Amino acid sequence: MYLNCHTYYSLRYGVLSPRQLVDKAASWGIDTLVLTDINNTSCAFEFVRHCEAVGIKPVLGMELRRNNELLYVAIAINISGFGEINRFYSLHALENKPLPDRAPDFKDVYVIYPEPAWKSPVSQLRRNEFLGIRPEGVNRLQTKGLSRYQHKLLVWSPVVFLQEQQFILHQLLRAIDLNTVLSKLQPKDMAPKSDVLLPQETLENYFSQYPRIIENTRRLLDTCEL
Repeated sequence: MYLNCHTYYSLRYGVLSPRQLVDKAASWGIDTLVLTDINNTSCAFEFVRHCEAVGIKPVLGMELRRNNELLYVAIAINISGFGEINRFYSLHALENKPLPDRAPDFKDVYVIYPEPAWKSPVSQLRRNEFLGIRPEGVNRLQTKGLSRYQHKLLVWSPVVFLQEQQFILHQLLRAIDLNTVLSKLQPKDMAPKSDVLLPQETLENYFSQYPRIIENTRRLLDTCEL
């Protein structure tokens, strides 16, 4: 269920150490976590080591952003996919090329587009591409006509905080990154306060009317193996 987790390796954005994230998840019986720090995979080894120590299945990926704009989340299906993600981002970073609006046609990588950011028809999603639905977005599925495409929808609940009080630290980091003062930060500059780690039961309750979406998410995680 946890396809988009951040640590403080998401520089000037994340607030959690790898151990904090993993230990809290373990205390709630969460069995799989996907690490997707922003535009880097520097935390991969440390994250995997902590997960293995507490019996959590680690999955690796990257949240790809361009000038603070979230484009998509890439999740490695296997170690080959992890290489694909790193080569893709490194090529753009080394050549100072902006990331494209759409991910390449990866072979061993799943791609999740935040539902509000996907402007094309759902039918244009590739075999490995999905739309991520936030818990607060479930009630809009009918009005947007997305309930007809449940096979392409996933539970998407980003994790940046363990508690809302950590949002203050996040605000400070964002102000530093953008070289501005707190009062000038805009909602688009920050993670929502709702980006907290939720118990799995709570998360599944949000999607109780759409069990297909829960099953899609579980199946995706089951196919990922480092």
